[in-house]
Amino acid sequence: MGKGKKNVILIVLAVVFFFIYSYPYFFLRPEAQGSEMWIFNTPDETANYFFIDQFSQSGNLTQDEPLNNLSDFKLVHPRGTTVIGESIAPGTFLGFILFEGAVSKIITPAFAFAVIPFFSIFTVLCFYFLIKEIFGDKIAFWSALLLLFLPAFWYYNSRSLFNNVLFVDFLIIGWYFLRRSQSRQKILFLIFGGLIIGLALTMRTSDALWVGVLSLVCFFSGRNKKQFWPIIIFAVFVFLPFIPILFFQNQLFGSPFAVGYAPKILEKSAGASPMVFWFKQFIAPFGFNLENVAFNIYHYFVQMFWWLFWPAFFGALTVIIFWRKNFEKKIKIYFISFFAVSFLICLYYGSWFFYNNLMMKPLIGSSQARYLLPIYIMSLPLLVYFADFILSRIKIKKARLAIGSVALIAFIGLSINSVFFAGEESLSSIIKTVKNYQLINKEVSSVTETDSVIISSYSDKMFFPRRKVIFYWQEPRFLADIGKIAAVAPVYFYDIDNGREVEYIKNNSNLKYELVKKINEKESLYRILK
Repeated sequence: MGKGKKNVILIVLAVVFFFIYSYPYFFLRPEAQGSEMWIFNTPDETANYFFIDQFSQSGNLTQDEPLNNLSDFKLVHPRGTTVIGESIAPGTFLGFILFEGAVSKIITPAFAFAVIPFFSIFTVLCFYFLIKEIFGDKIAFWSALLLLFLPAFWYYNSRSLFNNVLFVDFLIIGWYFLRRSQSRQKILFLIFGGLIIGLALTMRTSDALWVGVLSLVCFFSGRNKKQFWPIIIFAVFVFLPFIPILFFQNQLFGSPFAVGYAPKILEKSAGASPMVFWFKQFIAPFGFNLENVAFNIYHYFVQMFWWLFWPAFFGALTVIIFWRKNFEKKIKIYFISFFAVSFLICLYYGSWFFYNNLMMKPLIGSSQARYLLPIYIMSLPLLVYFADFILSRIKIKKARLAIGSVALIAFIGLSINSVFFAGEESLSSIIKTVKNYQLINKEVSSVTETDSVIISSYSDKMFFPRRKVIFYWQEPRFLADIGKIAAVAPVYFYDIDNGREVEYIKNNSNLKYELVKKINEKESLYRILK
């Protein structure tokens, strides 16, 4: 197959996948559900969309909430957000919200769901050209093609209100321009590379350590002359996208180095400055726990995506066995960089043990699958190298073609199953779940006032922003605050555990309540009485 045909195939497939990645939101848009609001499966998606829409419409990143003046613990806000003064503010890095909000403002808010799939088209092509420089055309083509089907890449393109895929998109595109600046000796490519990588880091600044390591490798490995003026230019343009971020963080949180989830931590850290906080964030925000690291690697890579892990593992083993004989320096640099980045990511995120689903088990929708996305992507050339290593030793052409085709179909089939059908957080399951959320939202909205507050452990994502929400309620001190709010506003409790949650309220506070509506076998809506 000629190089021109390969480029055309990748471009056509990337465009097709733009529509495939974007399709879930077509079914879940409010118009399709007869609803007045978007509802998502996680609080992070809900919060991100709310602030993206808020910024695109008004340029603001906060939502005033006077009821928080009645609450010592600032309870009136959904998960994924924080409270500054009385106002609800983003509880995450601002880069993603500002970028998506700006794009939505320029084009249309509806395009927010297509931003990540759009940039992923270019990511696949840039990935192809990057890998081509290292491993050659054949391995690069198949690695880029498999990237389109890579489960986590596909899944989080289709759930495009998380920042992880756009972060990786911008890194790969930025590194492509960085490499082009070396081969073409053009400063414009260097500037583009710096700006795009800087933009990526505004979305996930906590990943700066391993991104910095890989950027330096990418920067110096292709240069014959070790000049330092290009790296100064590069660093300046990496910093430029942070200027609006620092401005908004200072405006919102009182410090250019504070983020949404940092202010309370900083307040509680005796004398700790924002700079100390960030140093800990870059090195070990969750400490070091090798047992947790091993658990997360096993469950979110070895077990969840075994058809990616094992071929990549044997590809890495093959590289090690033939290290001295068959490999150019650039392949060795890639291999060492892959293990260095994997080590840093696994140590950083792998030390954190948690489940962010009610089933309490590893699923593709878990945060860890997003955090390990760079490792999955960097594994692809090793997988393809191993496949090529095996197939090149089969002398019969038809047998080689048959085995290669079966392997490709198996990878694609297993990936489709993982994305659409495997587990409670597959795309098909999420579409059903969110449609059910829409029905519950309609029922609850029909019996609650527009200015009411709904308390719930995990269901705030179903009601916000059409209703005010509280998710901290599980302590007597919080219930005392809720009593103050109930004195001036209609307050409801959405019980998801057969009445056991309101029973806790009865036993741990003076609050009275009455049943408003039974939603289903387990869930009921109660009103907190004044």
